[in-house]
Amino acid sequence: MDIEPLLYERNPDLVELLIVIRYLLERCKPLTLNKIVGVARYMDSKNIKKGKHVSRIVEKYQPLFVKNRGQIQLTNMGRTYLSHILTQPYPFNPLQLRVRKGASEIDTIYYLDGFFAEKNNIREPYTMIYTSKIIFLKNGGLVKTPLESHDAIAKIRYIADKCREEFNIDGEIKVEGYPAIAHLAWYAVENLDNLRDPNLKHLVAMYPEKVFTNIEKKKGKWVIKTPKKEVTIPITSKGIA
Repeated sequence: MDIEPLLYERNPDLVELLIVIRYLLERCKPLTLNKIVGVARYMDSKNIKKGKHVSRIVEKYQPLFVKNRGQIQLTNMGRTYLSHILTQPYPFNPLQLRVRKGASEIDTIYYLDGFFAEKNNIREPYTMIYTSKIIFLKNGGLVKTPLESHDAIAKIRYIADKCREEFNIDGEIKVEGYPAIAHLAWYAVENLDNLRDPNLKHLVAMYPEKVFTNIEKKKGKWVIKTPKKEVTIPITSKGIA
């Protein structure tokens, strides 16, 4: 079932709050009432104009949020709902991915260069930085190349001065629940043919169901929904050599 249309139709106040939260988390900003209200006004929100409106929404949808020391935190259920709100009016637009190998074969550092689109056609340049550990397995053991694998283990971290996100493909929450990390996964799956890093390339090509929430099977293929388009990958794919 596609949750997103139901959310927009039945819970517009919740959708507006989740859109604001995605905006703030993409920019590594704290989820304080002042920040949330400020961004909501910036977006001309219909349901959020004061702090009491945020508190009312949080109280109404208690399983999704926790208030802690003046900040709003998402529960696992909250991140699951956030996974279905892919777009917001002022998104990050990636332009190129730079890759640097880490201390071992499974360690990689990614630099995703791009810009945040803001009001009045203002573009703010920004680089999102990630570290990853990706291991491909067959029968519980390591393989020489990802194409030989039947399983994968992966942990991707978004690193910034004031905030951290960590996505594990074995976790309950898929990548869309982590707004900054989602951009790396979306960029990878949208640019498979030109992606230089084999670990990230084969992770999203061979095991997309472990990475993405917004994915479904259609006529023997995976169809992955990103903010820009739908990407189709054969289910039998062993990646792209």
